[in-house]
Amino acid sequence: MATNQNNSPLNNKNPEPLILSYLVHKGYKQTEAMFRQESIRNHSMDQNNIEIPTPNFFNYSNYSAYSNINPDIYKQSYSGLKAWIEQSLDKFKDELQRVLWPIFVNSYLELVLKGFPDQATDFFNAYQSDHVIHVKELNTMRVITQPYHVHENEFAQNFRSRKYLVKMCKTSYEIFLDFLQVDNNSSFLLRLVNQYLNIEVKAGGFGVSHTDIGAPIYSSYELDEYNKQEVQLGYMQMDPELREELERELREQDGIRQRQIEEANQ
Repeated sequence: MATNQNNSPLNNKNPEPLILSYLVHKGYKQTEAMFRQESIRNHSMDQNNIEIPTPNFFNYSNYSAYSNINPDIYKQSYSGLKAWIEQSLDKFKDELQRVLWPIFVNSYLELVLKGFPDQATDFFNAYQSDHVIHVKELNTMRVITQPYHVHENEFAQNFRSRKYLVKMCKTSYEIFLDFLQVDNNSSFLLRLVNQYLNIEVKAGGFGVSHTDIGAPIYSSYELDEYNKQEVQLGYMQMDPELREELERELREQDGIRQRQIEEANQ
């Protein structure tokens, strides 16, 4: 079982020192310089509450504010990350897959906020089947189609205002950062990770408990209030529309496989 070491930098809830240390170790000088510059800019913004645009390089924490953003980058980034995780070794895959849900949710919300409803819907429809265990949340996301919905919806605000906690072992974390350096959309993905994920690196081996992950970090009071809710036993009913879409996709995939078998036997 993994153990925590209070004085270890691996347990630092602020990921920036760990990311910087890793970039220095790997020799990613350009990304390191960009990350340091952005960190300094964020400190200045926190102290003065003034937004200073820096268009000369990818802005990790405020890239979503640019009006000329190409909405296709969300789909490209997510699909690239998903494909890489699917090709990873099984012993890393479980931990790495945990980053997909918060990236999916926040990518969709940003597309809605930026005024790209068609691209947001396309993104949602393309990848909702990756997250069938989040049926209730998917149903909520489906009705968030306008910027004001994001500002008014409690689920959306939780994801926008709190970082999603993901725990993984040191090895999984390092290969994840390795991918972020070589991916074509690495700067954009780094921004999403830095802005929306709270990655806590656990000392020890693989297999961080699923109870160690969960969405946006809540206070003790909020958790107490949540735990007071009535528990409904039994299987959660899948949304009929989502069920129909999943069944259609499975039928299509089955048909493709059947045709491939028939062609191979000819």
